[in-house]
Amino acid sequence: MNENAEVQQYESSGENDPAVDIGATLADAREHLGLSIEDAALQLRLSPRQLRALEANDHSGLPGATFVRGFIRNYARLLQLAPEPLLRAYGMHMHAPEHGQRSISLHSEGIPILGRDKKFWLPYVVASVLVAVMLGGWVIYMDYFEHRASVHVALTPEPSPAKTAGPVTTPGVKTGSSMPEPPPAPPTAPNVVTEASAPIAVNSPAALSIAGGSRLKLTFSQQSWVSVIDRSGKEVFNKTRLAGSEDVAEGAPPLNIVVGNAAGVQMTFNDKPVDIAPYAKANVARFTLE
Repeated sequence: MNENAEVQQYESSGENDPAVDIGATLADAREHLGLSIEDAALQLRLSPRQLRALEANDHSGLPGATFVRGFIRNYARLLQLAPEPLLRAYGMHMHAPEHGQRSISLHSEGIPILGRDKKFWLPYVVASVLVAVMLGGWVIYMDYFEHRASVHVALTPEPSPAKTAGPVTTPGVKTGSSMPEPPPAPPTAPNVVTEASAPIAVNSPAALSIAGGSRLKLTFSQQSWVSVIDRSGKEVFNKTRLAGSEDVAEGAPPLNIVVGNAAGVQMTFNDKPVDIAPYAKANVARFTLE
């Protein structure tokens, strides 16, 4: 079923439905789930400004009716709402006459008045073509993005262990000195720090404190998005991966991690499993590995 037929079905089936406040319904559902505007925008791959416009019923700054319907549908599904009543309300809003519109009658005095241009339909045709081109470009872009992501997974080789070259030195013994140096201090206990409790660290066997870089292996059972920021504040990983794929992120700890659709991601940190379920809220997990 195409977009126009779907909208006509929603409008015809909802003629007797009570009026629905689209923005208030979305805002109430989001607040009930404890989800912020930023977290919802992160999962939908939209900007917070666009979600605020939807919740304020201000569609003037959004791309167009076709895109607004898609935004409403995806936002409702994220908030576990049925999208059909909201789409019906939006369809009735689009076809409702503007408030305060008045008809003006003119008394004819025999003065000839030029008729309207017969090509009044031309702007509508041009607008329809532009919307179709934009929609087609968006579909091609998403198809290209997913295809490129799958090719990257197929061509990425497993990292081979590094070969050491040169003479092997004994830790703690300085070359050319007869007195051995004291052994290095044992590594600190591994910590996992959540966003909400930072800088207080929560002990976890999944994390490992090391002086250099750390290796984070990601396995995706569902389509998910992951962002990783290292100690220097640099974002070393920001990708959306498909179900059945794997990827690796490396950086100097502590690593600040955000996982969208956390239920679809399994993670190991320096070859040790990490349970991210306790840090997931509304299926978005935020935590820090040290």
